[in-house]
Amino acid sequence: MYPFRASLSILFLIFLVLVLQPQAAWGAIAQPEQTPLTLELLQERLRSPLQNEGVRTLDLRRVVIDLRPENAEFRDQFYRLIQTQLQRSRNTSTGELPAPLGLDLSYSTIRGELNISELGLRSRSIVRSYRRF
Repeated sequence: MYPFRASLSILFLIFLVLVLQPQAAWGAIAQPEQTPLTLELLQERLRSPLQNEGVRTLDLRRVVIDLRPENAEFRDQFYRLIQTQLQRSRNTSTGELPAPLGLDLSYSTIRGELNISELGLRSRSIVRSYRRF
């Protein structure tokens, strides 16, 4: 009967360790790795937008975009490059319908403030409602 007590005590200690262990580690969800967005990476992604549900989309997923005042040179280039690409997508001088360009910021972190008006967009250009059947 004594070996049973020892194994019961060991199981009880293991149970206590598991119960008293911080719960945050159990519930942690793995986040995708984020890459700092550089001008080179931005230019590369501007040259090759993805197709997402029939819409050309600028892939800015899983990046860290630093738009803080101390990174003003990058911030200014970021807005200028994206604004230029958005304006190209709305160019109707050829008589063709404009090809919309979406922005995918999934799993990205924006440091500082993202100013949508700096991209040359009006609020009705940004907000659209879609019906899905």
